[in-house]
Amino acid sequence: MGKESSYNVFSTKEVFGISSSPFLLGATIEFHLNNAPPHLQETSFKLKNSFYVDNCILSVNSVEECSKFISESQGLMSTAEFNLRGWECFHKLLELNNPDEETKVVPVLGLNWNLPSDTFSIDVKYFSGEKGTPVTKRQVLSAVHRIFDPIGFTCPITLTSKLLLQECWRMGIS
Repeated sequence: MGKESSYNVFSTKEVFGISSSPFLLGATIEFHLNNAPPHLQETSFKLKNSFYVDNCILSVNSVEECSKFISESQGLMSTAEFNLRGWECFHKLLELNNPDEETKVVPVLGLNWNLPSDTFSIDVKYFSGEKGTPVTKRQVLSAVHRIFDPIGFTCPITLTSKLLLQECWRMGIS
Protein backbone atom coordinates (compact mmCIF):
# COMPACT_ATOMS: atom_id res chain seq x y z
CA MET A 1 0.00 0.00 0.00
CA GLY A 2 1.10 3.49 -0.70
CA LYS A 3 0.91 6.57 1.42
CA GLU A 4 -2.85 6.66 1.14
CA SER A 5 -4.43 3.66 2.80
CA SER A 6 -8.10 3.02 3.03
CA TYR A 7 -10.05 1.42 5.79
CA ASN A 8 -13.15 -0.66 5.44
CA VAL A 9 -15.69 -0.06 8.17
CA PHE A 10 -18.32 -2.70 8.76
CA SER A 11 -21.46 -2.24 10.78
CA THR A 12 -23.62 -5.13 11.84
CA LYS A 13 -26.88 -5.60 13.68
CA GLU A 14 -27.98 -8.43 15.92
CA VAL A 15 -31.34 -10.01 15.27
CA PHE A 16 -33.15 -10.72 18.51
CA GLY A 17 -35.04 -13.95 18.82
CA ILE A 18 -32.27 -16.25 17.61
CA SER A 19 -30.43 -18.57 19.99
CA SER A 20 -27.28 -16.43 20.28
CA SER A 21 -29.16 -13.22 21.19
CA PRO A 22 -29.24 -13.64 25.01
CA PHE A 23 -25.52 -14.48 25.07
CA LEU A 24 -24.58 -11.52 22.89
CA LEU A 25 -26.74 -9.18 24.96
CA GLY A 26 -25.17 -10.45 28.19
CA ALA A 27 -21.64 -10.18 26.79
CA THR A 28 -22.29 -6.64 25.54
CA ILE A 29 -23.75 -5.52 28.87
CA GLU A 30 -20.86 -7.11 30.76
CA PHE A 31 -18.31 -5.44 28.46
CA HIS A 32 -19.78 -2.00 29.06
CA LEU A 33 -20.11 -2.52 32.81
CA ASN A 34 -16.50 -3.74 33.04
CA ASN A 35 -15.41 -0.48 31.39
CA ALA A 36 -17.35 1.79 33.76
CA PRO A 37 -15.63 4.91 35.07
CA PRO A 38 -14.06 4.56 38.54
CA HIS A 39 -16.70 6.68 40.28
CA LEU A 40 -19.46 4.32 39.01
CA GLN A 41 -17.80 1.01 39.95
CA GLU A 42 -20.26 0.31 42.79
CA THR A 43 -23.25 0.88 40.50
CA SER A 44 -21.58 -1.21 37.80
CA PHE A 45 -21.08 -4.08 40.27
CA LYS A 46 -24.72 -3.92 41.37
CA LEU A 47 -25.91 -3.92 37.75
CA LYS A 48 -23.68 -6.89 36.84
CA ASN A 49 -25.21 -8.94 39.63
CA SER A 50 -28.79 -7.83 39.00
CA PHE A 51 -29.42 -8.56 35.32
CA TYR A 52 -31.35 -11.55 34.04
CA VAL A 53 -31.10 -11.24 30.24
CA ASP A 54 -32.57 -7.72 29.83
CA ASN A 55 -34.30 -7.40 33.21
CA CYS A 56 -32.61 -5.74 36.17
CA ILE A 57 -33.93 -6.69 39.59
CA LEU A 58 -32.37 -5.10 42.64
CA SER A 59 -33.30 -4.39 46.23
CA VAL A 60 -31.97 -1.33 48.06
CA ASN A 61 -32.24 -0.11 51.64
CA SER A 62 -33.47 3.46 51.23
CA VAL A 63 -35.27 5.87 48.93
CA GLU A 64 -32.07 7.89 48.53
CA GLU A 65 -30.10 4.79 47.54
CA CYS A 66 -32.79 3.88 45.01
CA SER A 67 -32.81 7.36 43.44
CA LYS A 68 -29.01 7.39 43.26
CA PHE A 69 -28.89 3.90 41.72
CA ILE A 70 -31.49 4.77 39.07
CA SER A 71 -29.71 7.98 38.12
CA GLU A 72 -26.23 6.44 38.00
CA SER A 73 -27.29 3.25 36.20
CA GLN A 74 -29.25 5.17 33.55
CA GLY A 75 -26.23 7.41 32.98
CA LEU A 76 -23.84 4.48 32.88
CA MET A 77 -25.92 2.40 30.47
CA SER A 78 -26.78 5.39 28.26
CA THR A 79 -23.09 5.66 27.34
CA ALA A 80 -23.60 2.30 25.61
CA GLU A 81 -26.94 3.40 24.10
CA PHE A 82 -28.95 1.20 26.49
CA ASN A 83 -32.12 2.92 27.65
CA LEU A 84 -32.99 1.61 31.11
CA ARG A 85 -36.70 2.14 31.66
CA GLY A 86 -39.73 0.55 33.29
CA TRP A 87 -38.60 1.18 36.86
CA GLU A 88 -40.91 -0.03 39.61
CA CYS A 89 -40.76 0.61 43.33
CA PHE A 90 -43.23 -0.07 46.12
CA HIS A 91 -42.30 3.02 48.13
CA LYS A 92 -44.81 5.88 47.95
CA LEU A 93 -42.06 8.52 47.69
CA LEU A 94 -40.76 6.97 44.47
CA GLU A 95 -43.70 7.06 42.10
CA LEU A 96 -41.65 6.22 39.04
CA ASN A 97 -44.16 5.36 36.33
CA ASN A 98 -47.86 5.88 37.01
CA PRO A 99 -48.72 7.29 40.43
CA ASP A 100 -52.48 7.27 39.74
CA GLU A 101 -52.91 3.52 39.97
CA GLU A 102 -53.86 2.40 43.48
CA THR A 103 -53.58 -1.34 43.05
CA LYS A 104 -50.72 -2.04 40.75
CA VAL A 105 -49.42 -5.51 39.99
CA VAL A 106 -46.42 -5.77 37.67
CA PRO A 107 -44.86 -8.89 36.14
CA VAL A 108 -41.32 -9.69 37.31
CA LEU A 109 -39.75 -12.70 35.59
CA GLY A 110 -42.79 -14.95 35.83
CA LEU A 111 -43.98 -13.62 39.18
CA ASN A 112 -46.58 -10.95 39.94
CA TRP A 113 -45.37 -8.16 42.20
CA ASN A 114 -48.12 -6.33 44.06
CA LEU A 115 -46.56 -2.91 44.65
CA PRO A 116 -48.88 -1.56 47.38
CA SER A 117 -48.45 -4.65 49.57
CA ASP A 118 -44.90 -5.45 48.34
CA THR A 119 -45.75 -9.13 47.86
CA PHE A 120 -45.10 -11.66 45.11
CA SER A 121 -47.58 -14.18 43.74
CA ILE A 122 -47.81 -16.63 40.85
CA ASP A 123 -50.59 -17.57 38.47
CA VAL A 124 -51.00 -21.32 38.35
CA LYS A 125 -53.02 -22.96 35.62
CA TYR A 126 -54.42 -26.07 37.19
CA PHE A 127 -54.47 -29.45 35.50
CA SER A 128 -57.79 -29.89 33.78
CA GLY A 129 -57.80 -33.51 32.68
CA GLU A 130 -60.99 -35.48 32.27
CA LYS A 131 -62.36 -37.18 35.36
CA GLY A 132 -61.80 -40.90 35.45
CA THR A 133 -58.84 -40.90 33.04
CA PRO A 134 -55.39 -41.85 34.33
CA VAL A 135 -52.80 -39.10 34.71
CA THR A 136 -49.74 -39.64 32.53
CA LYS A 137 -46.11 -38.65 33.07
CA ARG A 138 -46.47 -36.25 30.18
CA GLN A 139 -49.35 -34.48 31.92
CA VAL A 140 -47.41 -34.33 35.21
CA LEU A 141 -44.37 -32.96 33.35
CA SER A 142 -46.53 -30.34 31.67
CA ALA A 143 -48.10 -29.29 34.97
CA VAL A 144 -44.73 -29.13 36.75
CA HIS A 145 -43.20 -26.84 34.14
CA ARG A 146 -46.07 -24.37 33.82
CA ILE A 147 -44.46 -22.14 36.44
CA PHE A 148 -41.71 -19.93 35.02
CA ASP A 149 -39.46 -18.79 37.85
CA PRO A 150 -35.83 -18.15 36.91
CA ILE A 151 -35.22 -16.38 40.23
CA GLY A 152 -36.17 -19.48 42.23
CA PHE A 153 -38.74 -17.89 44.55
CA THR A 154 -41.18 -20.75 44.07
CA CYS A 155 -38.69 -23.60 44.63
CA PRO A 156 -40.16 -24.59 48.01
CA ILE A 157 -43.56 -24.93 46.32
CA THR A 158 -42.53 -26.58 43.06
CA LEU A 159 -40.05 -29.00 44.63
CA THR A 160 -42.78 -31.42 45.74
CA SER A 161 -44.22 -31.74 42.24
CA LYS A 162 -40.75 -32.20 40.75
CA LEU A 163 -40.02 -34.96 43.26
CA LEU A 164 -43.33 -36.59 42.30
CA LEU A 165 -42.30 -36.52 38.65
CA GLN A 166 -38.89 -37.95 39.51
CA GLU A 167 -40.54 -40.78 41.43
CA CYS A 168 -42.80 -41.55 38.43
CA TRP A 169 -39.72 -41.96 36.25
CA ARG A 170 -37.95 -44.09 38.87
CA MET A 171 -40.94 -46.42 39.20
CA GLY A 172 -41.44 -46.69 35.44
CA ILE A 173 -44.99 -45.38 35.61
CA SER A 174 -46.28 -44.30 32.23
